[in-house]
Amino acid sequence: AFLSDTSGLPQPYSFAIASEPAPEEAWQRLTTSTERIQFVAWSPDSRYLFFGRDHGGDENTQILRSSITGDGMLHLTSAPQFKHMFGALTDDGRQMAYASNARNNRDFDIYVRATTDGQGDPRRVLEAQGHHEAQDFSADGRQLAVIEEHSSFDTDLYLVDVTAGTGRNRTAHQGQGDIRYFNARFTRDGRSMYVLSDYGREYVNLAVMSTAPGSSGLVAVSLPSSSAS
Repeated sequence: AFLSDTSGLPQPYSFAIASEPAPEEAWQRLTTSTERIQFVAWSPDSRYLFFGRDHGGDENTQILRSSITGDGMLHLTSAPQFKHMFGALTDDGRQMAYASNARNNRDFDIYVRATTDGQGDPRRVLEAQGHHEAQDFSADGRQLAVIEEHSSFDTDLYLVDVTAGTGRNRTAHQGQGDIRYFNARFTRDGRSMYVLSDYGREYVNLAVMSTAPGSSGLVAVSLPSSSAS
């Protein structure tokens, strides 16, 4: 699944991967929306597709779910006056984490909600000042990696217990000064996270860190510090 603006606005399409590039006439358009689509993502079990769509270019993204053919569109967020930023899905695809400024139209909190029909309202699992983005669920669905962005050169990385209300659970790693973290991903056993970071280095590199309570520091696993990212 991918986005293309061949129709004039970014829209989602899909095609079957083969040994040769798929010609445009083999693409299957997944929606007939007259609004731009901002992202398309598969559910882990490949049963559904998730979309982001705003209205008239207002950037107030709403998140939707459909079948893999684009049918049966379900609105997972229905507050067009607020922004919603898709973040992560649990391994079974039944829970979704996203960021939204719905609380006060300013701060981006983190919410978790069911992706299936009739499964209740979103739960705010992190409420705090600032701009937060959900990154990844642990395999058991109990922990969520969250990045807080202070600026384009200064971010912090947190672990949030999604079963424990709206309080910030604890700091997984909080750097001093201008340090960047991107694309945090749990290992399958949940004991570590991989993350892109320039912590203690000149350039952004792949690093691994423990998620155990009281642990700190990252261990680079990729490029030497003298190499560009």
